[in-house]
Amino acid sequence: MAYDLWDPADHVAPARRSGRGDLAATIALLVISVLAGLLLSFILLLEQMAVAGCSATPGQCDFGLMAMTTWITPAALTLSVAATIAGLVARARSGWRAWWIPLLGLGVIIVAFVVASLLVFQATHP
Repeated sequence: MAYDLWDPADHVAPARRSGRGDLAATIALLVISVLAGLLLSFILLLEQMAVAGCSATPGQCDFGLMAMTTWITPAALTLSVAATIAGLVARARSGWRAWWIPLLGLGVIIVAFVVASLLVFQATHP
């Protein structure tokens, strides 16, 4: 049977089915994302100890900005884990590949850490 330009069935792309390798890669990247998120959250808390250097002089530190930076990286980590779990559920139903979701989440975690670090620097160096 030849390809028919007007037949909608000829325009449907075959579904890409994922195998066990995709599941293993998704879980491995999820574990790496969680470990990286926890490590970067801890490093951010260490960076926030710079508040001791400017807290002796009133008005030197921006404590409101400092408080806001505390939750940025953990929030990105939580969002990444939730998106990966949702991707794993969708993968189980549809069979689509999901390895890219925790990889994207890892990128979001790193960007959130960089933004939070810059905000900590801004809060402690007026």
